[in-house]
Amino acid sequence: MGGRLAAAAVVLFWCFLRESQTAPVNADGSGMVLQGWDMLHGNLLLSGWWLADVTFYTFEIPIDAVVAGVHGLNPDVVHISAAIIYTLLVLTGAMLARGTARGTEGIVRALVGAGTVGIGATLVAGTFATQTAPVSGAHEIVVVLPFGAVLAGRTTGPWLAGRRLPRITLGPLLAVALAGYLAALGYNASLPSKPAEMQGLADFLVAHHLTSGLGRYWAANSTTLASGGRVRVAAVQDYGRVPYSWVTKPEWYRASGSYANFIVASASRSGNAYAFPQAAVRHLFGKPAREYRYDGYVIMVWNRNILVQEAVPDQSKALTPRPRAVRRPARRS
Repeated sequence: MGGRLAAAAVVLFWCFLRESQTAPVNADGSGMVLQGWDMLHGNLLLSGWWLADVTFYTFEIPIDAVVAGVHGLNPDVVHISAAIIYTLLVLTGAMLARGTARGTEGIVRALVGAGTVGIGATLVAGTFATQTAPVSGAHEIVVVLPFGAVLAGRTTGPWLAGRRLPRITLGPLLAVALAGYLAALGYNASLPSKPAEMQGLADFLVAHHLTSGLGRYWAANSTTLASGGRVRVAAVQDYGRVPYSWVTKPEWYRASGSYANFIVASASRSGNAYAFPQAAVRHLFGKPAREYRYDGYVIMVWNRNILVQEAVPDQSKALTPRPRAVRRPARRS
């Protein structure tokens, strides 16, 4: 039993890892990894952080910390942690669905439970990857999935076993169900991997020795993580004047102890969810010393610490409302 369970864990982990890699790492997952990294380096209570409304402090962030400690600070931590969590979810659901049952009933219970959780894990992955809308509505049903899987296995297993179906009938049925689960996992695992959303920008900033700046939420923590911590882009709002108090630290914005000399902007008049409009930033911060352009972004650089213009709110203030999930703008030639 132990050998089969270990084999199932390895297969599921690899499939979920490949599936996770088909979705680019965004700011939400990146922020959790940065918190895990801080936890790994001694800040066990995440003191000094503005937390999200759901902190993930008791499970995901400690896993991120352990994975980052082994694998280093990079976007792969999000994928590896996701694979670990979904593998544990499926196997735990299967074992709870099976209960103390053995033989045919135990197999049926486990397969039904695992299959239901597998489908649920796929839905959750779609939710976290911002492919399901509205995201807030999808999150409301996530907790139902593992409980429903266990309940399905516990109720369907005894019923099927009680039907006393001959093995020549039940065997193929279970084989078809298992093949369907494996086909779904295999298909998702075969899809091409995608780099982190801000990997290109992070590499560009590192190459140009730009190590500390400001940007909108969806381009901030994700750039920091994609750079392996070599660049820090702190999330701001109101065209760069006010810190974004969501999975960030107040100390990042205090000119007395931190430094920032660039802002990630957009050449478009209205900007987008990843970058402020260039004209608005110029109006507030003045003419930059130089500008770089990369993939639709305008990196505006000053020869001074622009944090002196930041209005840092007290850490006890209410959280900034959760950022609305968005799709990254299409690459521009």
